[in-house]
Amino acid sequence: MIARGDYVGPLTKSAEAMFARAERRALRSAGEATTQAPPVRETRPASVLRDAVDRLGLKITTLRQWEDAGLIAFERRNGRRIVDAAALECLALVATLRRAGFSVREIAWLSDTLPPSAAVMRDALEARQTYLEAARTRTIVGVIAKGGSKPVRKPAHRASAIAVERAA
Repeated sequence: MIARGDYVGPLTKSAEAMFARAERRALRSAGEATTQAPPVRETRPASVLRDAVDRLGLKITTLRQWEDAGLIAFERRNGRRIVDAAALECLALVATLRRAGFSVREIAWLSDTLPPSAAVMRDALEARQTYLEAARTRTIVGVIAKGGSKPVRKPAHRASAIAVERAA
C-alpha cells in the first residue's frame, strides 16, 4: 500500500477513502483503538423528496401528481425538488385530506390560488370531520328511533335492491 505522503496522483474522494481505510486497518492490526469521532455531518435545513416520501408513507409518483395538479409547490435546487418545513406541512395536510375522502380536484378547488394554503386545507378538513360526525349522529339517532340495533344498509346493486323491496 502506498503511504499518503508518497501518493503522487490527484487526491480524489476515492483516494482519501482508500487511505482512511488503510489507516484504520493499520490501527486495528496494531491493537490501538481509534480515538477519532466520525465526521459530523452538517444539518441541512431542507430534505430531499425521498425523505418526505418515507416520512409520509406515500409514493413519489403520488407527490409528482399532486405537484402537477398544483396542490403542492416544491422549491428546486440544482433541478432537484426540495421539501422544506412548510412544504412538508402542506404535504401532510394534502395526505390527510385525501384520506378523509377529498379528491385531488376538490383539494385544488379549496382556494382561488394554487397551491392552497395550509390554513385553507385545515379549515376544509375540520369542516369535513364536522360533517361526518353529524352524519354518524343522524344515523345513530335514526336507528334508535326505529328501535333497531343495526343500521340497514342498502344493497350496492339495483337488482339486489329490487329483490329486497319485493321481499319486504
